Amino acid sequence: MQKPFGPPFRARFINIVQTFGARIRRDIRGAAAVEFALILPFLLILLTGLVELTNYMMVSRKIVASTQVVGDLVGVEISVNAGKMNNIFAATSSLLAPFSTNQFRIAVASVRYDQNTGVASEDWQSVFNSGSIANSAVIGDGFGGPGDSVIVVQADYTYVPLVSSVFPLDLSITETAFVRPRRVRFVDFN
Repeated sequence: MQKPFGPPFRARFINIVQTFGARIRRDIRGAAAVEFALILPFLLILLTGLVELTNYMMVSRKIVASTQVVGDLVGVEISVNAGKMNNIFAATSSLLAPFSTNQFRIAVASVRYDQNTGVASEDWQSVFNSGSIANSAVIGDGFGGPGDSVIVVQADYTYVPLVSSVFPLDLSITETAFVRPRRVRFVDFN
């Protein structure tokens, strides 16, 4: 009596496996779908990264433009007050569209240089959305001579990625602009 799993069965099983393996190696249907499924996650991460990089660069450009615009608008005035500064800040906030202004902080300071010694000191400061300039006199030192002044504008923006689950890092953008008053030696704050 022959065993059910003897040599003929084993040979037949090996022959079936080899035939099936050869047929699979020759059959390339579906190979493109499998390859696409393997690289799709990498392509999606790359696409998301490019979108985030583009948004970050756009916000960065808008922050630079905002500091320059605020400096220019203050620099052409003879004097400013809280109402004018609020209008300037509101106009500047519109430059950030379509991005949120919740993370946007900006401060403007007038640094005046002593008539005799040329030592810099802060004359006034106005802020929007809790912005501040810590040492405006130190930052503005060297940008003017005795009796002159300079407008220092500093903006901060915390960029939060759209897809924070992929990129959990909040990026801070800080920009500082220096503008000389155009019509007077120093801009007063009333």
